Amino acid sequence: MKPPRCAAILALLVLLVLLAGVGLHAVGWKNPFASVAAGLDFVRAQAGVLQAFRQAHPLGAIFAYAGTLLVCAATGLLSPSFVALGGAVVLGFGAAFAIAWPLTALAALAPFMLARLCFRRSLERRLPGPLGVIRRGVARDGAFYLFSLRLLPMVPFTTVSVLSGITPLRASTFFLVTMLGRLPATLLYCNAGAHLAMVRSSRDLLSPGLCLSLVALALAPYACRRLLRYRRGKSLTPVPAVELVQGPAPSEQAKFA
Repeated sequence: MKPPRCAAILALLVLLVLLAGVGLHAVGWKNPFASVAAGLDFVRAQAGVLQAFRQAHPLGAIFAYAGTLLVCAATGLLSPSFVALGGAVVLGFGAAFAIAWPLTALAALAPFMLARLCFRRSLERRLPGPLGVIRRGVARDGAFYLFSLRLLPMVPFTTVSVLSGITPLRASTFFLVTMLGRLPATLLYCNAGAHLAMVRSSRDLLSPGLCLSLVALALAPYACRRLLRYRRGKSLTPVPAVELVQGPAPSEQAKFA
């Protein structure tokens, strides 16, 4: 991007921020931190209700968390990472992680087996492009291709499970690789949830533990991509998530044609 163009975009952003500030002042929103505090009070009240339920019914809270995680990870209604984060807010880091890590991989077996046993022909007819990409990746890299997809959050969790069901990967290999690939994300999200549970005021939002947790969540995808590119060395093979979105490189198409 050329410098004059960057300067114009920056000036436009500054103008939009100023206009937004004038508009908020005109409608009477003179203390944004008061709104933040009110929002924190609401979230803290809801978390208090859930924590009271956990104290009154510890097994019920665990089963509710495990059931929600299984349903979301199997159907794609919600990312299992966010369910793990919410579970850590209520149950704490240790319990949330111990439940989320194996159950996420176990739930992924449901769409994997359904795609393999019931919907193979339908998926091959309707999704030839993505299926071709993931089949070539598994043929080229084996289980490491699935591991790299699990490390990167760009591709939805359930989508990877469904597409993997049409590949030659064994169910046991799929389960173990999914567990290994989900380990970093589950650790990071449960850690962030545990720190969010300790927020009592707007000042706690700037606590070192919470800030470090959020920074780690933001940097994790980029670190994983750098790691995968380093592992592939100087190969022209694209990163798996990019490959699924943009299609394989021409050299790969010719190789597996």
